[in-house]
Amino acid sequence: MPETIKKPDHQLYLFVAGLVIFGIIAIFGWIKLQYGFTFMDESYHMVEGWRLAAGDHFIHDTPNGALRNYRLFNKLIFDACPDITLLGFRKIQFSLTLISLFIFGSALYRYNKQYWYLPFIFSIFAFTGLDPLGATSNLNYYTYPHLFLVLHIASLLFGIRAKNPIIKSLLFLFSGACLWAISLSLLHLSPIIAGPIALYIFVKFLDFKQIEFRFKDLALVIAPFFIFWAVFLMEYNTDYIRSVLTSLNMTRSMPTYSSELITINWTVLAYTAIMFILAVAFFVVLNTFKPYKMIFLIILSILAFWIVDTSLFGILYPYWNDWYSRPLWFAGLLISFHLLFWAHILTKQFFLKKEIKPHEELTILLMLPSSIFFILATIFSGFGAILILHCAIPTVTAIALMIINLEPIRLRSNAFKLIILILVFAPFYYTTAWSDWNFTYCDVKPKHADAEITEGFLKGIRTNGVYKQLNDWIRKKSATYSNKDEFIISYILTPMVYMIAERRPAIEESFLTPPEDWYMNHYRTMIKNMKASNRLPAMAFVFDNSPAINTINEKSKIRFNLKSDTYSFFGLWYDFQKSIDPLADYIRRNMTMVDSITYADHTARCFVDNKKLAETSFQRLASQPDSFQMLNRLAMHHIKEKNYTDAIALLSGPMLKLQPDNVGIYYNIACLFAIQNDQEQAVEWLRRAVEEKGYDGWDKIKTDPDLENIRDSAYYRNVIKNHQ
Repeated sequence: MPETIKKPDHQLYLFVAGLVIFGIIAIFGWIKLQYGFTFMDESYHMVEGWRLAAGDHFIHDTPNGALRNYRLFNKLIFDACPDITLLGFRKIQFSLTLISLFIFGSALYRYNKQYWYLPFIFSIFAFTGLDPLGATSNLNYYTYPHLFLVLHIASLLFGIRAKNPIIKSLLFLFSGACLWAISLSLLHLSPIIAGPIALYIFVKFLDFKQIEFRFKDLALVIAPFFIFWAVFLMEYNTDYIRSVLTSLNMTRSMPTYSSELITINWTVLAYTAIMFILAVAFFVVLNTFKPYKMIFLIILSILAFWIVDTSLFGILYPYWNDWYSRPLWFAGLLISFHLLFWAHILTKQFFLKKEIKPHEELTILLMLPSSIFFILATIFSGFGAILILHCAIPTVTAIALMIINLEPIRLRSNAFKLIILILVFAPFYYTTAWSDWNFTYCDVKPKHADAEITEGFLKGIRTNGVYKQLNDWIRKKSATYSNKDEFIISYILTPMVYMIAERRPAIEESFLTPPEDWYMNHYRTMIKNMKASNRLPAMAFVFDNSPAINTINEKSKIRFNLKSDTYSFFGLWYDFQKSIDPLADYIRRNMTMVDSITYADHTARCFVDNKKLAETSFQRLASQPDSFQMLNRLAMHHIKEKNYTDAIALLSGPMLKLQPDNVGIYYNIACLFAIQNDQEQAVEWLRRAVEEKGYDGWDKIKTDPDLENIRDSAYYRNVIKNHQ
């Protein structure tokens, strides 16, 4: 019989071409890391790990952080690299993305010997890293679970195919350790442990042919999860349990998470419904594919691009003011696949009574933990269903596997399959990457980032001039008025200040929101704990609002997209002068404002603890005895502390010597003597101010409460009478 001639599949050529494209995209992804920063979310993720490395206790100093233990991983990085910068952290995240993709791709190849398509479907992550959402290209409670999910699945695949029993056991143990790491990163993701249990049930009852996963294997996977948690609880004992309960109570009290305010996000539902229809159309065409239907795929691909890029031709209001509009369309595609895939499996098993195919077994293995992850993230996060993007790596792999193994497609050449994958994914990959490039989360677009920070934690970051000015101002004031082992307060919504200043938060929370009514008691508790633990702040930075730039032109729906170069700062959110919140009250009572800076019609104020200010002023006065500004600041401090004698000594001595014609000095001395009820001296200094130096602030003389004690004196009555 004649030998069957095997048709060349060109795997290697396609793979090499894919690697070249992947590498080029990765270069741009690496370049992107230097652009922009935010004073809000990303800085919160940084400071919560850094403060632990700097000496704060995991529980006692941050009792409300028990639900988000990813900060322990960041602490390890800060311990290993104390001088690491924000850019350095981003580079670690990006490197871990590439490493995890390599491991995951190797596991997939080890499983089914197919590798030609991997660089293409992974290419989006070579640009976005572990956060296709585009919010924070860093290591945080979103990207750590994505990383560990990929490593869990990869080690599970390696373990299933391993021949050596010891290596198999070690791989399964590592797979379980990754599940524990997901749980540790975000406590509400702990039910992810159900993934391997569900896989065992599927393998056993659906009679898998390619995947062997015995009860012993299941035990090896889930054992590390429970063992590591047991060790963790033994280390932190009941303190951690109490911290979890405290965190839960606080979370439940927040309006964002209260059960009364749970609503359906109709915008997300609309995006998903449209993508569901589009996904069904793609799969119908592919599942009944004939050569002439290629034109239908091209039309669907172009339609998908225009829907995503124009927010359904301007009909749908872009999500979150278009910050996450394009990623939400991508998320809608992934959600649609989750729904379609499980509907397909259930229908095939329980209604059609057909066997599960080998590629479907692999897809089930990928989808089980991803679906559990997605459901948990949707329920427990304010971001909602869009967080499916943080299990995007296994999900897009599952989509690709299902497409290239569809009956009308699977026997065709790999080059043809690649064209199909490009038509399906390209509209979403391109728009998501373009969105990520332009959206720097409250900073300007890369093309407008004309300032570079050259020192400190933000070294190497390219940003706008306002942010750089604020960075330099914060660093200068922190160095002037505090030491690195001292504490500060920064609010509202400005945890990046702690990283810029290299000072730990004096209170438990680093991400301080505007003090709404429900938060007042929490503020009081934080101040009480701050005093009890002797973490009194040396300084405080108070902002009218977080310095945050909105990159979107909000006046037009149809043009409401990232092509707009309109910039505006967020509006006034906090009025420190009028606020009655406990933090503002503490600052007003115990601190003195020493400087302020204006940014976009907003003000950032710098306060220094009164005792600290006195120490600093005396030290600087010793080195600058002729500085009128320092003398005046010290005099104001004495007045605030009601040390009137010391204030008078400064005013009448060195300050008057430096500025003998400063009429305000004479008047202020008169007021201070009057406050002490020394009428003779008060009248004398007032006379010198009015008659010798020409003081003419008559409205103030008539109404100033500081002069109340001399209003009945003959001189005061005469001087007022003569003026009238």
